Amino acid sequence: MDKQVARDRLWRVLEECAPAAGDRLPPERVLKDLVRCSRETLRAVLAAPEAEGEIWRHVGQGTLRGRAPLGRPVKDTPLLEATSPADLMDARRLLEPQVAAAAAMRRMPGDIDLLRRRVAEGRAARYRAACERADDAFHQPIAQVARNPLLIALLRHFSSARCRAIWQRE
Repeated sequence: MDKQVARDRLWRVLEECAPAAGDRLPPERVLKDLVRCSRETLRAVLAAPEAEGEIWRHVGQGTLRGRAPLGRPVKDTPLLEATSPADLMDARRLLEPQVAAAAAMRRMPGDIDLLRRRVAEGRAARYRAACERADDAFHQPIAQVARNPLLIALLRHFSSARCRAIWQRE
């Protein structure tokens, strides 16, 4: 089978089976049938969305939609297990305006253009999964413009927690 055809089919399956970050994809033995390709071809075409941060894979946990968690064990930490969506949104409301203020003070040429492009991409998003990706693609550069590695890591952590499938459905 042509790999481009398999890639196109994989994207359709991703949008149907795992539209939101944190959603689990079917196991490879099922996914290969949905994409209508061999397991070898499937593994080859999964490499591109994994490299782009659209999916992540881990033995024993499967394949999940979204970016792999950074700076923490792959299994959920007790802190996140005890955190509610309301707690997370409260933390974001407290921290993100301060990060945006730091970004405004520390911006360099080109930063505003990048953020404007991200806003335009968000406005162009038409599906829930695309909106989630656009939201993350907007908030991460704000932290990067603030130029504080700890804030960047913390907001990535918030984003990975926010994208958990269970919280997406609440």
